[in-house]
Amino acid sequence: MQMSKHGAIVLAALVVASLGCNAAFDPAPPIATSPPVAGAAGATESSSETATEAPAPAQTCADAPPADRLVFRLDDAINGGYCFFYPADFANENNLGHGVISIHGPQYGSGPEPDLAWLNIYADDPAGLTLDAYVQKRAADTLGGVPPDFPLTQTAITLGGLPAVLVDGMPGRLASRTIFVMDGSAVFVLIFSPNESTALPEVTADMQRLYDAVTTSWVFLP
Repeated sequence: MQMSKHGAIVLAALVVASLGCNAAFDPAPPIATSPPVAGAAGATESSSETATEAPAPAQTCADAPPADRLVFRLDDAINGGYCFFYPADFANENNLGHGVISIHGPQYGSGPEPDLAWLNIYADDPAGLTLDAYVQKRAADTLGGVPPDFPLTQTAITLGGLPAVLVDGMPGRLASRTIFVMDGSAVFVLIFSPNESTALPEVTADMQRLYDAVTTSWVFLP
C-alpha cells in the first residue's frame, strides 16, 4: 500500500511526539554538582535552610548572663577589650595594679592565705614574636633552673574564635593552667589556679567551673 507524501509526514510527526513523551517519563541519571558557595550568585534556598538548622552557638558574654553567671567586661582602647561570664559565687578584683584582672572563688579554710580558686588576666607585648614563639619563650623563661624532664604539656585550643595555646604544668606554688591568645598586637595571658585535684579537690573543682564559664563565653570586643 502506498502512502501519500502528506500521510508520511503526519506519521513521522506522531512517532517523534511518542518518543518525546517516553523520554519525559524516563528519568535521566543524576548529575553530581558542587555545593553552592555561601554568598555566591545562584546559591539555592536549600543552602540557607541548612544554615538555619545548624546547632546554636554557645552562649557568650554578648548575650545576657544566665542566672548563675555574672559578666565581666573590659574596654581597652590600647590592647582591645573583652568580656566573659564567670560563676555568680565568684568575685572580681580590678585593683591589682599593672593591668592585672583577678577573679577569685569561695575561700576554704582560715588563716592569712586560705585556699581558693582564682584567675589572673593580663595583656603583654609579644615583641614581634608569633604566638607559638611567645609561648615557647615564656615556657623557657619560667622553666629556667627546672629539670628538663619537668612535666609541661601544650595543647592547641581556641578562645573567642582565635587560635590559642593551653599550657598545663607551669611551675609555681600550685599547679595551674595558662592560656595564651593573640588578638591584634597584644598577647592575652589567662592563668587559672589551682589545678590540684588530689591535694585540693574542692578548690580545683571551683577552678574548673571558672575555666568552663570563662572559656565558653569569652568574646573579644572591637
